[in-house]
Amino acid sequence: MKIGVISDTHRMLSLAKEAIRQMSPVDLVLHLGDNYTDAIALAKAFPDIKFEYVMGNCDFGYGDNTEKLLNICGKKIFMTHGHRYGVKYGYKELYERAKELNADVALFGHTHCPLMERIGNVHIINPGSVSMPRCGAHKTCAVLFIDEKKIDYGMVVLED
Repeated sequence: MKIGVISDTHRMLSLAKEAIRQMSPVDLVLHLGDNYTDAIALAKAFPDIKFEYVMGNCDFGYGDNTEKLLNICGKKIFMTHGHRYGVKYGYKELYERAKELNADVALFGHTHCPLMERIGNVHIINPGSVSMPRCGAHKTCAVLFIDEKKIDYGMVVLED
């Protein structure tokens, strides 16, 4: 399964749509918050792609959908925005939560800085931001390739 991962779109739907086009074809898009309403609009714009999303620190008044655990091809994918795990200061809390959930992958956003790292048996991935990158990065998103045997991933640098 090919999965697109985006975060921190911040109502810049045209950039988010272009990111999905550049990642395509994908079977699923995971949106990691800020702004979760963008995920709803994107799902309408791409009706043939399934979307899952969580809320970020800029998503007020819509409930408390701040994390999800998905089972995809027998692999557990933990998705969160990251602000509740102090990801601007390190990944220890995020890693501990992923371990607690027996997750194979922990996806987060919030920092707008792309990251792909393995800590223990957990793949820690931040797709960066498709709208407002930080840390000297370009606009980015990530792609996961998951099947019953393996997890692979890569960063996509978006063309301007």
